[in-house]
Amino acid sequence: CYGRKKSMEIIMNQFDNYELTTLDYALKYYLKENPNLDEEDIEWCNLVREKVDSIILSQVNYEKECG
Repeated sequence: CYGRKKSMEIIMNQFDNYELTTLDYALKYYLKENPNLDEEDIEWCNLVREKVDSIILSQVNYEKECG
């Protein structure tokens, strides 16, 4: 838990869950409002959204396990 704790502290000092959720919603809105995006742009936005979601879940799990 210690190594993970240090990693999570670094991430959490950069963005809190509210900020991460805002990024996720902004990307979702961008994708919805720009129907002419090419496949590569759509893939990139979805990849970033997946990473943001992963960080949010990691932070939630960290809080549960390490307090």
